[in-house]
Order: sequence, then structure tokens, then C-alpha cells
Amino acid sequence: MKHRTLPLASLLLAILLTACGGSSSDTTPPTTEITQPEPVVSTKQGTFFSGDIVGIAYTSGDISGTVSEDGQFEYEEKDGIAQTVSFSVAGIELGSAVGKSSLSPIDLSQGSSIDSIEVINRISLLKLLSVNPNATVTLKMQESLLSNAETFAWPTPDFSATDFSETVEIVQIEGDINAFLSEQRVIPTPEEASNFLNSRIFCQASGIYYGDIEGGDSGHIIFGLSPIDGTFTTLGWSDGAQNIIFIPQPANPSFESTIQFDSGVSLSGERYIGEVIANNTAEGTWSNSTLQTEGTFVTTNQGRDPASIYHFTAAYLAVFPVFGPGPAGAYSLALKNDGTVTGQQINIAFGDTTSTPITGTWEDNQLTATVEGGATINAFISFETNQIFGEWQDVNAPITSGAVSGTGCQINTL
Repeated sequence: MKHRTLPLASLLLAILLTACGGSSSDTTPPTTEITQPEPVVSTKQGTFFSGDIVGIAYTSGDISGTVSEDGQFEYEEKDGIAQTVSFSVAGIELGSAVGKSSLSPIDLSQGSSIDSIEVINRISLLKLLSVNPNATVTLKMQESLLSNAETFAWPTPDFSATDFSETVEIVQIEGDINAFLSEQRVIPTPEEASNFLNSRIFCQASGIYYGDIEGGDSGHIIFGLSPIDGTFTTLGWSDGAQNIIFIPQPANPSFESTIQFDSGVSLSGERYIGEVIANNTAEGTWSNSTLQTEGTFVTTNQGRDPASIYHFTAAYLAVFPVFGPGPAGAYSLALKNDGTVTGQQINIAFGDTTSTPITGTWEDNQLTATVEGGATINAFISFETNQIFGEWQDVNAPITSGAVSGTGCQINTL
């Protein structure tokens, strides 16, 4: 019998067909399409420069608007994470930052500080575009310039330029403004811009910060932040040492995204390092080099009303005729547009620290106020030099009178 031999090509084809299976069913698992959930988007509110720069535009995701009279803006959060918010004026990009409750021009230039030329130049431009470039309290953008931004089509200048006023972009902007408004405006100098920035930052945060110290000691602490130059003065009480904490030399702060300070060392060894948050809280750590103790502190700005016109703080000291210094403390005074005064007295005596409300009135340069259940305050205010000085009286106290002196600033326009 003869055997038939299949050609090699036929054998290979048979093997391949067998490998592919004899069934028409598809055993490949189906592809599962994973659908990503939509992010949870919410709107948060922040304040730009405490309302001292008004009318600039902002954008954050699908949100856009104009910074309001009280400095309010909005920004997006996605799944609880703050998104970037960008600011501009008359079509000129000012910069951007991650949204948070409080932002300033310093936040719009990454890695900048209060002295950075990029920040100073932004302030110079904003002053140039404001209703009153010489304003010392609030820069309100000139609406007629903003509404014609598309016509002007101004390019964004180089904010890092050391010759900012001479750059092509600024020369063009100045020329357009002067032709449009029929007036002669010149961009403010770096010194003028820096003075405005510094004075507003320190005015916004100024006041009496009072709170507790915790950790290796307990007690109370007062920080006075000057609206003039931002210097810190420190006074407090230590329960452990049973003595008044006093640092005679005012401390100079630094400013990046927040005001940061180092108090220096007190006569009894205490030192305080911290920062001011949202112009309302000062917190940080303390240490005592003499006793080798340390801990934390949290203080809040006392008696300050952001809606007031002026805010002044004044120190006082009661001096016993024989024994010398007695109770000491400070007054925080908010002067309202309706002529009323509210505030707080922080008094530090040996072993006893109190915070007491103050009410009163002011008219022209005269202030009269009363500490609840205690002293009356009669003071003269110089709005030209931002100083307050006068006298307190308390007929029921061991020491019945003493001097009052301090500084203040204008928070809002009249």
C-alpha cells in the first residue's frame, strides 16, 4: 500500500489552524473602561492686600471678576486643593499665586520679598493706573483706563527691569494715559512705591497682639507692632519666674509672604520667634536661654476693627513713688467713621493680666475714652505725624494717673 506524503507547506498550515483552536468562540477578556470621577469644584473667597488695591481683575479656573472695594476676590478649589488665581490690570498680567485667604502683591512674584524690584515695579505701575497716584491709603484703579484696555493693547512690561520707568512699555503706557486723560502723569519712583507698600503692610498688621505662652512655662505675652516701621515691642508675664518679661530694644521684622519677627532676648532670657498671619494672629516658639526652657505662643490682635477709619495703639506705665515701676500695658483704639471709639486695654500687673473693653468718642484731634470699670483716657491725636499722646486717670487705683503715648495709621479712606 502506498502512503501519501503531505507537502511541508500543508503541514505547517494544519499546525497553525490547530493552534488557533477549533472553536469560533473568543476567549479574550473584555476591555473594561475606567471612568474618572469629575473633580469636586468649589469657590473660596480671599482678600487681596486688605482692600488697599481695588479694581484689578482676577481669574481662577472658570471664575473671574474684579477685586472689590473691601479687597475680596474668589478662587477655585478642586477636590479640596486650592487652584491658581491670576491677577491683571488693563490687560497687563500682574502675576499669579495659589489661592488662599489673604494675598498681597508680593505673592504675585515667586520668591520675592518686600524689597524685591519685581514687587516695587508692580506697585509703581498700579499707582500710575490709579485714580490718585499719590494716594497713601487705597489705590483705586481708574475705570476709564480699564474700560479702554483693548484699545490701548498695552504689553506686559518687564517687572525685573532696574530702569523700569525708561522701558519701552512704560513710556508707551505713560504716553497713552497722558493723551487720553489730557494730563501729565509720570510713573512713581521706586522709593515712592516702596514707601506705599511698606506703610500699608505695617498699617494693616499693626496693633496689640495678646495671648498665652505654653510649654516649659506659662503666662501671657504682648507684642506691639508699629504701623510706622513694623518694629515689634515685647512685654509679658512669666508664671514660672514670677516676673515681668520685657525686651527694651524693638525688633525689626522681615516680610516675604508673611511678617516674620525675632524679638531678641529679654532681661530674663526669653526670646520669641514667630510670624503674623492674616493681620490677626501672631504665633511661634519661645525659648529661655537662662532657664533652658522652651515652648509655643499664640496671640491675637486686640481691639482692632478692619472697618474703622484709624487705629492707634498707646503704651502706659504706672510708677509707684517709692517702689518704681508698677502695672504696665497698652491701649488698642479703633476710631470709627461715626465718631465713636472702641478698643481693648491689656494690663500686665504682678501675677495678674487682664483684657478689658474700651469705649469712647473722637472729634477732630481729641479723643476721650473709658476703660470698662476703670481708667479714663484723654489724648491728642496728630494725624499728620500719626502719633497719640495724653493722660490716663483712675481715682480708684493705687496710682491715679499716668502718661499715654503711641502711634497709629489710617486704615480706610474717610
